[in-house]
Amino acid sequence: MADEPNPLSPKSEVGSPPLQDNSENSWRTLLESQNRVITELLKAAQLTPAPSTRPVSAVLPTFNPEAADADAAAWCKTASMISCEHQQEGASLVMTLSKSLLGSASQWLSQICFAGMSWAQFKELFMERYEGNETPAALLLNMLKGRPSPNECLSVYSSRMVTSLLTKWKAMTHEEIAISLVLAHSSQIDSRLQRLVFTTNIKTRAELQQQLKAHSFVRNSEFSGIDMGPEKKRFKMQTPIRCHSCGKLGHKAIECRRRKAEERNETRAGHGNGRSTMMREINCDMF
Repeated sequence: MADEPNPLSPKSEVGSPPLQDNSENSWRTLLESQNRVITELLKAAQLTPAPSTRPVSAVLPTFNPEAADADAAAWCKTASMISCEHQQEGASLVMTLSKSLLGSASQWLSQICFAGMSWAQFKELFMERYEGNETPAALLLNMLKGRPSPNECLSVYSSRMVTSLLTKWKAMTHEEIAISLVLAHSSQIDSRLQRLVFTTNIKTRAELQQQLKAHSFVRNSEFSGIDMGPEKKRFKMQTPIRCHSCGKLGHKAIECRRRKAEERNETRAGHGNGRSTMMREINCDMF
């Protein structure tokens, strides 16, 4: 009896073809497709530009100290909000500021800039230069004495004043605001209080009362003749005596030589007229 062919034998004509050749072709095809995909990805990565790491420069609002509506505190507040998001320093910060500062502020920037300057350092220099240590009472007094510029309408002028006041009063208490108003108004009644307005930042009611009591005591002492030491002597030197007779400085009317000379001349003229009248009467009696 002849042997039956084995269906699993490699030589068998029945059954699946050999698996070894088909497996090698499929793996080769898969690897080639993967290589093509990787090659395309590398080419695309080389053609795509890398993202820029250069920081975007900030655009600050302009500031011109010669302008009628210039407000250093308001500009500095706005510029600080923008600068906090960019964190510039050194040359990039100076380039940004050079586009923002106009007029004399541009020249001032070239004088104070230095290598590695940060925004905090610039802010301190800027506030010291353009805002100074102006007291709230001094700000009010300057506003009360100020007037709109020739080309400024009343609405713009009032808006600028409101902005300046709100910026100045933002960190102040109600008591400090009331004290500044009272002190500015009082300095218009007595001009000698203006020195206190521009030099002292009064924050409490008790301090205001002490300063006003001291001012009233000095004023009353000047009028009552109390010796105030060097201050009183200096006041006397600054107010020389004027003669009410001749109008010259340095002596009183009772010590005026010109007045005494005129009185002597009038006395002599009076005596001469008396003698002439007496002689005329004697002559008339004789005839």
